[in-house]
Amino acid sequence: MAIQAQGTVSVNGTPTCMGRITNYLGEVITRADIASIVYTIYALASPPSRATRTAVTGHTGVAVTVADAMPASLTLPTAWTEDAIGCNFIHTVPIDTTPAFTDPLTQYVVEYTLTPTSGQKIIASFLISTLH
Repeated sequence: MAIQAQGTVSVNGTPTCMGRITNYLGEVITRADIASIVYTIYALASPPSRATRTAVTGHTGVAVTVADAMPASLTLPTAWTEDAIGCNFIHTVPIDTTPAFTDPLTQYVVEYTLTPTSGQKIIASFLISTLH
């Protein structure tokens, strides 16, 4: 199962990645369904190509506390504009000690791997473009 969303951020800014993640049956997953979450940020070559993505130093295989990224129920943060149902995944990429989005006019992928308590891993990718 994989999802992909898009957004923009200022150079040296930090995005908040949000989504409503479902399992392979289309059912919304819950915090209890997920054993662990890790993320990696990749800078994409221009033009983008999966074969030429480069991991961003300090943002490779970083563990995310499940309870910090997955609210207890669907929630409607102010920035959520998709619908009135809400999201079940919210994570702000930490850049306070290790910058991540440093190059202008560059595309990055924030790739989260959610490992469920049983079943297939879920990949949630967020394509982030930096402004000039």
